[in-house]
Amino acid sequence: MIIGLVCVNQQKITMASTQAFTDEVLKALVDCRERNDALDAEYEKKKEQLTIPFREELEKLLVERQPLVDKLNWAQILDSADAPTKQFLNGTTDTKLLRAIESFKMVTTVRDGILFRRVVLKLRTNMFVETTELFREVDPDGKTTAISGVTWKAGTEKSRGDSLFRFFEEQAKENGLLLDALPAFEMVFQSPYLFAPEK
Repeated sequence: MIIGLVCVNQQKITMASTQAFTDEVLKALVDCRERNDALDAEYEKKKEQLTIPFREELEKLLVERQPLVDKLNWAQILDSADAPTKQFLNGTTDTKLLRAIESFKMVTTVRDGILFRRVVLKLRTNMFVETTELFREVDPDGKTTAISGVTWKAGTEKSRGDSLFRFFEEQAKENGLLLDALPAFEMVFQSPYLFAPEK
């Protein structure tokens, strides 16, 4: 009987010790997560402080370079097998609509300490869209802050369903195209000669 009481008391002590240990571990994990979140926030803030001056300097160079890249054949570059934009092109509308591109550029601006990226395509008159200047501007969170929209011509309903040019429509965020195509446009614009066909 005495042995049984000792075992029960030891079990209660062990359970109480285990609970206290578990509570300490949980508290330590919560504290660690809070410190980690604070460090992440500080890292992002410092990274942005470094990124903004870099992007402003890079933007000056890109503006200076624009007259040179305006002479490139953007249809061939965007449709190049190695270009990251290639995966978003359909085989019907896009290959023809690419030929209407007169100018392609990406513009980075800083407003209130926040970077905004804008994709701009200028098009010649063509048989698919009425809009001659397409643009979409997004903030770092992928939220659209300005958009041209696309006015498609009648009869293009079937062929435009999976077009890269849907990027310039309001619904691009919902269909996942916005966050996927934006880095592809940026990569091609910053290094177009990597994707230009050899002469």
